[in-house]
Amino acid sequence: MTDATAEMMNGSAPATEERTLTVTEAEMVEVARELVTNTLSRMQLAATVGKTHEGTRDLYKTLGWKKVITATDLWAMYLRGGWPGALLT
Repeated sequence: MTDATAEMMNGSAPATEERTLTVTEAEMVEVARELVTNTLSRMQLAATVGKTHEGTRDLYKTLGWKKVITATDLWAMYLRGGWPGALLT
């Protein structure tokens, strides 16, 4: 049995070591830059989802899909046996 386990069994918590995290300004700038880059990349991807033929054909419009699905839409899909049933079962 380790000392930490013995201390826990006796009702006392094991001693914890306190650490200090140091972050430089350059590291914070790099993290912020990565965050902005990733966000912009995701926004660009989201803008092109459902587009074909270099953006001239919108599959949502062509296939009659809604871009925003409401709870009522999900319930209707569930009632006719669509994929939302898999979420509930």
